[in-house]
Amino acid sequence: MLFPLTRFANLFIFRLYSAENWRILRCGKVSIEKLQDLEVRVRKLVDLVRELKHANACLQQDLYATRERLIKQEELSHDWEEERTNIRSRIEKVLGELDFLECQEAELQGVLRDEAH
Repeated sequence: MLFPLTRFANLFIFRLYSAENWRILRCGKVSIEKLQDLEVRVRKLVDLVRELKHANACLQQDLYATRERLIKQEELSHDWEEERTNIRSRIEKVLGELDFLECQEAELQGVLRDEAH
């Protein structure tokens, strides 16, 4: 038994069948076995497209979540850098005060030695 094909089906058939079969199919009729074979192939393609769309959606969600985590990590890193800079400046200030005190102590020791002689 032969069935006429739509233009859309002809496009799929062109991709799936050889040039010789295409000439037969261009006449507008195809055997039921070939149509069933085509239907199986089209269903496989549809399933593959569906799976790929699902995988793409999952990957998009993962990418979005990863970007969100990256933004949070960058903010945290920036906060830690600010804290580090703040602590560094405070330590430098304390070291400067210690240096000043050491100089004062050295001067005092020098004055005490001079008075003792």
